[in-house]
Amino acid sequence: ANLTIALRRSKMYEQTMMVVLSDNGGLVSDMGGGSNYPLRGEKKYLYEGGVRVHGFIHSPMIRASMRGRTYPHMFHMVDWVPTILQGMLRRESSELESIFPQYSGIDGINHWHSLVDGLEGAPRAEMLLNIDYLDGVGDYLGYYRAALRVGDWKLVWNEKNISWYQP
Repeated sequence: ANLTIALRRSKMYEQTMMVVLSDNGGLVSDMGGGSNYPLRGEKKYLYEGGVRVHGFIHSPMIRASMRGRTYPHMFHMVDWVPTILQGMLRRESSELESIFPQYSGIDGINHWHSLVDGLEGAPRAEMLLNIDYLDGVGDYLGYYRAALRVGDWKLVWNEKNISWYQP
């Protein structure tokens, strides 16, 4: 409440977007580390419990008819930069490259119109979650582990078998 009151007083609220989210699932195996139930897995693992997170966006720029909805599409953390820059600045990637040269070749997909305008269809159809020979703390595994999601299907390769955790 203090933040929104301050934004309203400073006349910045109408042009503000607040994004709150996590970067990974909870670390269930540590006491008090969280719960990802009913999803399988935890932080550092490629199952949904390790990669799927909750979040929310709050902004008066989002139409009233779109507020309070769940976004059903895949969204990778690299999608935030193009979504926020292209959406809030109302510029296409080619325009942003002329303003910000470092924007050229940036990863990510713009979800702005799907989030704010409710356009049908998923902006992202697939997502490479990881392909690495290091574990979650950077130690050498001696083999590759990977996960790729395409639509509702997910391939998990060489990941440690961890189970579901009851809440």
